[in-house]
Amino acid sequence: MIRNYFYSLVRILFKWSGFSVINILGLAIGMAACLLIMHYVTFELSYDTFNKKADGIYMCLTKRSTNEGVQFYGSYSSLALGPSLKEEIPEIHEFVRLHPQYFGVVMSCTDENGEVLKFYEEEMYYADTTFFNIFDYPLVLGDPNTVLSEPNTLVISESMAGKYFGQDPDIIGKTVELNGGWTSGSYRITGILKDMPDNSQLSFDFLLPLQDLLKRPQYINSSGWDWYNFRTYVLINENVDLGILDQKLNELINKYQGENLARQNTKEELSLQPLLDIHLHSDFEDDFLAQNKSGKVYFFGLIALFILVIAWINYITLSTARSFERSREVGIRKSVGAARRQLIVQFLMEALFINVIALVLALLIAQLALPVLSEVVGKNFFIGQTRDISFWIILLSIFLVGALLSGIYPAFILASFKTVEVMKGISDRSETGITLRKVLVVFQYFISLSLLVVTISVYKQVSFMRKQDLGMVMDQVLVVKGPKVLNENRDYGDLWRNFKNDILAYPEIKSVSSSARVPGTGFSWHTRVIREGDEEGSGTGSNITWIDYDFFKTYGIEIISGRSWSEEFSTDLDYVLVNEIATASYKLGTPEEALSESLVIGGDTSRILGVMKNFSWNTLESEDIPIIFFPAPLVTSFFSCKIGTENIQKTIDAIRSKYDEMFPGNPFDYFFMDEYFNSLYQDDLNFGKIFGAFAILAIVVACLGLYGLSSFTAIHRTKEIGIRKVHGANVNNILLLLYRYFTLLIIISAAIAIPATFYGLKKWLENYAHKTTLSPELFILPIVALLLIALLTVSFETIKAANKNPAVTLRTE
Repeated sequence: MIRNYFYSLVRILFKWSGFSVINILGLAIGMAACLLIMHYVTFELSYDTFNKKADGIYMCLTKRSTNEGVQFYGSYSSLALGPSLKEEIPEIHEFVRLHPQYFGVVMSCTDENGEVLKFYEEEMYYADTTFFNIFDYPLVLGDPNTVLSEPNTLVISESMAGKYFGQDPDIIGKTVELNGGWTSGSYRITGILKDMPDNSQLSFDFLLPLQDLLKRPQYINSSGWDWYNFRTYVLINENVDLGILDQKLNELINKYQGENLARQNTKEELSLQPLLDIHLHSDFEDDFLAQNKSGKVYFFGLIALFILVIAWINYITLSTARSFERSREVGIRKSVGAARRQLIVQFLMEALFINVIALVLALLIAQLALPVLSEVVGKNFFIGQTRDISFWIILLSIFLVGALLSGIYPAFILASFKTVEVMKGISDRSETGITLRKVLVVFQYFISLSLLVVTISVYKQVSFMRKQDLGMVMDQVLVVKGPKVLNENRDYGDLWRNFKNDILAYPEIKSVSSSARVPGTGFSWHTRVIREGDEEGSGTGSNITWIDYDFFKTYGIEIISGRSWSEEFSTDLDYVLVNEIATASYKLGTPEEALSESLVIGGDTSRILGVMKNFSWNTLESEDIPIIFFPAPLVTSFFSCKIGTENIQKTIDAIRSKYDEMFPGNPFDYFFMDEYFNSLYQDDLNFGKIFGAFAILAIVVACLGLYGLSSFTAIHRTKEIGIRKVHGANVNNILLLLYRYFTLLIIISAAIAIPATFYGLKKWLENYAHKTTLSPELFILPIVALLLIALLTVSFETIKAANKNPAVTLRTE
């Protein structure tokens, strides 16, 4: 029996080869798209699951608030928190503190040929010796219990080991020089770390002992509760009540910080975030962690399901479109004794077999497309996931259920034909069946149109942010990372001044400035600032950094009140500049009135020298925030050079030459400010690219379904068309009649899609402080484009039906 079904299917596939190719290709494309999206979704959901104790690992979050509202909420916690938690709360099994190497270091060593290698490195953490007791980052070489136990030791990743030492097998015990970070000197390598998996929320190439950092004066002379520079992770015991644990955390804070917080009229709350939630559910202020990506990931999962449903709808539509042509086969089988149940089984087997062929083809397409998608996303998200047995079990279960469901309707339609009627050429033209097919096509185009509108909206928003006036000029600004290796025998101030003056002598260099930070790289300090004379508990959380006197000139930032610092007035070093938002936040009045005010910043009082026009230091996704600039003529974390548009490479070479001369032993590492700032929107661009690609696939698959419906309509309206032609209708009249039918389906789809996408996009744009508008053309253009594509799709079958000779189509009447 099964062999008979198989031969019957093969015969049908070859008989209607064109139809079969379209049917299988539609399913394959839909399944491949689903596979690709599910790989991405599975990867995003897999973050940190490689840690064996992941379910028991939590990160400590700190929230500080005053009468003015929340001042800070993020993953930073105090130095003393970790040890106190373990000592006083029995539910805490272990802790580890991490401190980033914020400003990077110059790392150097001598290779086997005697050549000195030096690179600028940023992916570095100081960590407690308990790091490997909590996290499962495997060591290729070294003992996890001792690699961080001694001062001036270093754990290095495999890729960095190759970068500095090549294929040398005896790297353990070798030394490297660190300059310019929190700690400097010779560091002995005690361990080689396997490179970070892409699905790790922590990313680093080097680990240093935290004890080295704690030798700095600010930590030696501190109780440990005043420095909130650390990220504290804890491993809790099993079966712990998290509600009670949170209560104990805050009792601990009140014990050690209660009086201090009461004096400042400030409230501090601690909470724990599960490690497995950090990547997708971090909705706090932190440039270290991904910001609440769960919505995007779950939405992609929904899109995968929709595209797969579209593919199965196509199968139903295409199969039923050819049902009349198979009606005689059904009649013959029934006349020789085939039962209705046997026919249903036969057509279900056909559906299953066609789905299997499509699945094999889909796996091939997905495998070929995975590297492309991986490159767009910037992650090798498919590695490891294809070996996950649960992934394949879920995927195959969805496939089997979908294959059976998509085959049931065509099977019952075909098996329900009556023998006498089909042998006479009469088919069941059930209005219910026709209506269902219309509903399925409307659903397909609702999804396709929604995806197209969302794709265009994402690109429009990113384009809006890129083209928006930022309040500063970033074009042609070359940023050079400042030197870390300094000659103790030379005056650093003289070196910087000489470097600046020498490169300004080049005609293509218009301006040069130095700063602790540059736009898009965060700030040097975040603290609560109050206006002098206000009560202690008031104030606003503010961001602070240090810049030199030429920073505003280099970046074209406008000062609307007062002035910038000047070398002519030595007292200017006691003044700060603030932006417009700061004057409103601190209730300083107008920019002119603010010049007579003073601010209390970190316990010290500073006068306001000038007010800057608002500008976007961070991307336009975030709100404009109060910013305070302190003067620092000799701060040199970054050099910003405004250069001309001609002889760019020659200008860069000139800066490099002078940099190497003035700051020997430092690598020349640079970037263009506009390119760097635009790269901060890369996640949104990737989101748009992925969305766009799958929107196109959804439209292609939906058009295959529309082709099936046009075929079905053309076949079942053949006699109607013939009658109309007999009564004088020409080909154009017939085409307009059939086009109107399909246009109506697209319009219905649009009527459903427009309000749904408008609401969804409005909610999505709430994530952006600066956003584009949802203009009418955003919806009209996709509708018109989809309508044209749809009409082109149905034209083949429609024109063929309109051109048939009525004498042929009506000969049985």
